Amino acid sequence: MDISSLIFESKHTPRIYTPNEHCITTCKISRGANKVMTRLISAGFQAFLVGGSVRDLLLERNPIDFDVATNATPTQISSIFRRSRLIGRRFKLVHVRENSELIEVATFRKSPEHSHGADKTRIIFRDNDFGRIEDDVIRRDYTLNALYLDYATLNIFDFVGGMQDLNNGVLRLIGDPEARFGEDPVRVLRAVRFSESLNFKIAGFTDTQLKKYGARLRYIPPARLFVEMDKLFLRGFASRNFCRLRELGLLSHLLPFEECCQNPQFNSVREDFLESALSSTDTRVMEGGSATLGFLIAVFLWFPLKMQIEKLSKFENAPTEALVSAEEFILLTQLKKVAIPRRITKSVRDIWALQRIFAKPSKRKADRIIRHPRLRAAYNFFCLRVEAGEIPDDPIRWWSGFFEKSKKSGKLPFSSSLSYRLDRSRQ
Repeated sequence: MDISSLIFESKHTPRIYTPNEHCITTCKISRGANKVMTRLISAGFQAFLVGGSVRDLLLERNPIDFDVATNATPTQISSIFRRSRLIGRRFKLVHVRENSELIEVATFRKSPEHSHGADKTRIIFRDNDFGRIEDDVIRRDYTLNALYLDYATLNIFDFVGGMQDLNNGVLRLIGDPEARFGEDPVRVLRAVRFSESLNFKIAGFTDTQLKKYGARLRYIPPARLFVEMDKLFLRGFASRNFCRLRELGLLSHLLPFEECCQNPQFNSVREDFLESALSSTDTRVMEGGSATLGFLIAVFLWFPLKMQIEKLSKFENAPTEALVSAEEFILLTQLKKVAIPRRITKSVRDIWALQRIFAKPSKRKADRIIRHPRLRAAYNFFCLRVEAGEIPDDPIRWWSGFFEKSKKSGKLPFSSSLSYRLDRSRQ
């Protein structure tokens, strides 16, 4: 079907930006996304690049991922791509594997009727009513995420003034804030993420509304909150997002123990520890390095864990039993809020367990953990504790010497030494 026929049938006439009016070319789109859209068009369907990838390309940023929208149904998409997988309950879509890339392909949707799309809270839990591109625009959240790049022509279709908001540095909801935040409170977290990472000013809604509808995050499935947590803290703006969520009183919906630490001035060590971890993670991401949510979760829960160990030590017979009980309590409480995968909780436990070895070093213990897969993360964690003033730096001096010797002998399984933290810990 020709896209122009859809436009003229619609009540919403888009502003069309031709290729000479924007900076996006096919060479800026990933190889996998290019292939997926080409095959959709060859099969007789429409193919649009949409959402954050269009926004980031227009802002001359490197997109994290490329999302595709089409008029093909999920079943039709799956039949076109052999390496594909249908996923989602609330929102059915298809993941298409192209070499090492995972391309998300979604069918145009229309807003569901509340009678079958939402529960008594009026939050939409099912969003699988297929529609046309005009319908799809209206159910998107923010104007800057509702720009559609037609792959066949490279024209950008803007139905809601997204290009103007993008140029003006404005974050604006599509539709009434009360309704849009009400039907999906996760949009509150996205408002924080977009405004902080893009440094955009919000327009058309207030902090009061963010707080009000942010409270409804308690109704959101833990699995969805994990996805948002990943995006909030692993995209290079963890420190800013953390501070903004705390300012709005929303952190406890992701980190249940945050409520017991609402007075930062009473625990400057914890605050220094958190800020160092967040800022160092942001630096690594911005420099193209790797960062893991397991490391940050270990950071977020470290002081609650210490408090729980101290509490249980009064009743448990042995410190080891208190530690195990405390870890179980802390992680299970966290999992009720955010569905953290087992591989990540395993990483958290490993980072915590290695702290005892780092605190009381010996050659025998060091040789045993030299090839531990969490060694680097756990050591960085330990150094952050030293820098925050939680513990003295004497063990770091021992480990620095050990790592240097291990590097020279070829035992250290990294290309660089871990002793770089020592100078920072002396400051």
